[in-house]
Amino acid sequence: MTAAVYTTYTRRGKLVSDTVYARLSAVFKKEEKKMKEEILKNIKPVKIGKLPAFLKAIEPLFDFVAGKDFSKEFDRDFIRHLAEYIEPLIEAVCIGSGADRKWLEEQDAQVLVELTAKIIEVNVDFFAGVLGAISVPAQESATGGASA
Repeated sequence: MTAAVYTTYTRRGKLVSDTVYARLSAVFKKEEKKMKEEILKNIKPVKIGKLPAFLKAIEPLFDFVAGKDFSKEFDRDFIRHLAEYIEPLIEAVCIGSGADRKWLEEQDAQVLVELTAKIIEVNVDFFAGVLGAISVPAQESATGGASA
């Protein structure tokens, strides 16, 4: 008979075996994955009541995002801008997804990307309208108000 327990870890003052620790870790990873999937599944268009906070959080990103085709462009400016405005982005993702900030801060960066993409996907009409409204006045001022 071989012993399944070789090492013990101290967790909150209690000894936990490798086997128990591995099982608990697997359970927690499954629960984290289920939580992320549940959050992704439940992302809906931003409601009017959350719109002021959501807009305030994403406002710093509008100037940078407007007019960019991220399928073709990716440069250091994007990383610099993201680093500069990561806090508002995290806040917007929490508002747009309903995710708890503490939970989100414990996740890998990929989760932030996935949640952001899903929020944009379900709010695409809103974003197209807002970004369109931003670009139209800019085009009009550049052409002196003349239209083609």
